[in-house]
Amino acid sequence: MVPIEDAAIVELYFARSEDAIVKTQQKFGSYLLKIAMNILTSRPDSEECVNDTYLRAWNTIPPQRPNILSTFLGKITRNLSIDRLRHLRAAKRSAQQSHRETDMDGSVIEITGAQYDLSLSELEEVIPSEARPDGRVADTVGEELEAKELGRAISEYLRTISEEARKLFIYRYYDMESVKDAAALLGITEGKAKTVLFRTRAGLKTFLEQEGYQI
Repeated sequence: MVPIEDAAIVELYFARSEDAIVKTQQKFGSYLLKIAMNILTSRPDSEECVNDTYLRAWNTIPPQRPNILSTFLGKITRNLSIDRLRHLRAAKRSAQQSHRETDMDGSVIEITGAQYDLSLSELEEVIPSEARPDGRVADTVGEELEAKELGRAISEYLRTISEEARKLFIYRYYDMESVKDAAALLGITEGKAKTVLFRTRAGLKTFLEQEGYQI
């Protein structure tokens, strides 16, 4: 079966044809589920976020006409998954699935269950965060990445770096891939991926400081 073109799927939405959701699920279901799983780790929660993505797409197309359907859908899934993760944490802190292990030197390290935590923690010293009125730090990087002006600045920076570094950044911090999986997608070693990500984060920090952000 020949895959349907994205433009044809969009036209199905504009025609209010239920086939739009069927074709969306067939073409992008696995991709969207992986994004959700990288954030939530729970398959039932992830599947629900993907189903909500289809509904959100149905309600927003039209009037919106996305140029890149995969990007449009992926952003919806990511946002829904992050919102669900925040809700689960607020309802029950144990949903973080954190546990402690002791390393070879006897020091204690914390392992978190969600890849969302691991990837965003790498950006905490790069992306500015604002204090909430109650004095707590805002839900850190997740909220800030969605801020319009900050998003514009990050996008501008990404246009200045190599295609490899840009794709790696997106795989890691937007699609929430592990470093190992992101490296595999680009056909590079995990060690090289870590080096590229380190340099990209350092460059982003410098760029944002030059743009007037307080890191």
